[in-house]
Amino acid sequence: SSSGLNRNITVGLGDNAVCRPSRQASYYGPFDGLASGIWRGSNVVDGVACDIWDFNSTDGVSRSSVCLAADNVPRELNTTMDPIFNHVSVHASSGVARFRFSNVSIGPAPAGTFDRTWACAERYPAPPCPGGVAAPLDLYRIHSASEPADVGNRNIG
Repeated sequence: SSSGLNRNITVGLGDNAVCRPSRQASYYGPFDGLASGIWRGSNVVDGVACDIWDFNSTDGVSRSSVCLAADNVPRELNTTMDPIFNHVSVHASSGVARFRFSNVSIGPAPAGTFDRTWACAERYPAPPCPGGVAAPLDLYRIHSASEPADVGNRNIG
């Protein structure tokens, strides 16, 4: 949309769930870019033979390798964030994500898997704070002595 709010994220559970807009322009799946992957060899993951494919994400943020079994279902995925984006997306981690898939089944997803959540279907936009005014919030930031006490220009998310 022209507002830049192109995705919704449900936060909370049950009656406390709310639907929040997200400014992320597009969804990029973990296997986006695999179509242009390069075959790197073979491996065995949990007793299943698979082919290793390297590929770059379509948004240019990461490089991945996936081990695809004969049924074309991934058994392992390793993704490394581009260091340029590490400080933005995975500040507290090394920028490496490793996934191993087990008990894999092939077939259609159960009905309703991709339906909107109750909060996004019934309570969007989210109701205002009680009384129609913003609730006060006390915010504390723990930092080292070498960092300034000023929270301006600080990533506190």
